[in-house]
Amino acid sequence: MKTLAVGNIGKYVFPIILASILGACDSNSKTNIVERDPVPNPTPVIPTPEPGLSESGARLLVTKPGHHDHIVVFDLAEKEAIADLHVESVVTGLYATTNKRYAIAVQGGDNGVVNFIDSGVEWEDHGGHGHLYLDDPQVLGLELVGARPAHVTIHADKTVIFFDGIEGSVPAEIHLMTDTGIAAGTVLATHHDSIRQHGAAQAWGDYLVSTVRLPEEPGPTQILVSERDGDHFHAETLFDQPEYACPQLHGSAQNSGYIAFGCGDGVLFVEAHGDHFHAHKITNSTRISSIFSDINSINFVGAGRNSSTDPISLFAINPLLETIAPIAYDKTPRAYAFAKDGELFLILDTEGGLTAFDTEAWTVIGTRLQVTAATEASGQTFRLTVSGNGKTAYVADVGAQEIRVVDIHDWKLDADKTISLDFAPGLILWVGSTEEEDGHNHH
Repeated sequence: MKTLAVGNIGKYVFPIILASILGACDSNSKTNIVERDPVPNPTPVIPTPEPGLSESGARLLVTKPGHHDHIVVFDLAEKEAIADLHVESVVTGLYATTNKRYAIAVQGGDNGVVNFIDSGVEWEDHGGHGHLYLDDPQVLGLELVGARPAHVTIHADKTVIFFDGIEGSVPAEIHLMTDTGIAAGTVLATHHDSIRQHGAAQAWGDYLVSTVRLPEEPGPTQILVSERDGDHFHAETLFDQPEYACPQLHGSAQNSGYIAFGCGDGVLFVEAHGDHFHAHKITNSTRISSIFSDINSINFVGAGRNSSTDPISLFAINPLLETIAPIAYDKTPRAYAFAKDGELFLILDTEGGLTAFDTEAWTVIGTRLQVTAATEASGQTFRLTVSGNGKTAYVADVGAQEIRVVDIHDWKLDADKTISLDFAPGLILWVGSTEEEDGHNHH
């Protein structure tokens, strides 16, 4: 195993006017990029398909509570565990790249780790047909080690990983990755901030749109657009005017035209116009601290509340019309996902019910579907993930120790596809491909 200590490479180059805001890298700011041998499944158990049966590329990652450093990989067609992967620490977040081949396993904390998992599924597209290649899942050799990895955002072939840092000692860092780089074990570009912040960042082509925390503020309140130059960035535009102030900034998302950031008093949008960016803000009386989007939908969904004793409110946000409208929902939301190419927005509640909203009219499609056997008990958390084609939803029923499957098109539980576990499921994530050798789209 070889460890490369990366200190001041990838430093932003800033105009003097921005130096007091985002200065040179602190001497304590360092991320280790660890190159280690890939960690394959120690005892591969991928079944040999019977003659005449097509192999499925649909797989599900499931973490074990109490053993969160283990990630079990299931073949969804066979409903069988095909790998038990081991990462460095407790998994606090799972994210899939756009092509669904790779998963990012975040392990938060002062000595945080980010591992990358190859699902073992590759779809080679040849236009009217293609080829599906299946291999053992494995933990790749690339590993990022730093202070408090938190937000991960993904757009097109780029993944952005935000390390918050530690107050007074370790500044924040941003790492920009590509799918090709993940496979090759390389980071495309890095930004070392001058201050700790629980921030967010989004990649937009060769640009990075990220948050800025002023020294006198407890958290980020501004947005900076920077352009990549090799392995580092040059600052281009700082939105520091009062009309763009974003107090209590938290959460970000993007669709095909806009990048959105949640604020204590609304949502701040950044929009690209060729080689420059514009910003505008929509105000709201309720803080929005989480934002969700789909590349095929103009609408964002915001979630938030003004105090911890308030119920969570949901909002449909249209940046083109500059509107924020409440979504009529009377349950306590637990998890969210877009489905069917952005046509639907799914909400899983703490009682185990699933509700689907049409993302144009924001009306409920069908009725609330009870998915789990019972409501969440103390210490339990239901989870939700959706297949790559948006046609199937998977719910982690912690109490029943099952993965329950919902046919979104027919809006019903598909009991035949339920996966029984010998442990209570934690985080879940769909990875792989819905394509098969016959050129059709499944699962």
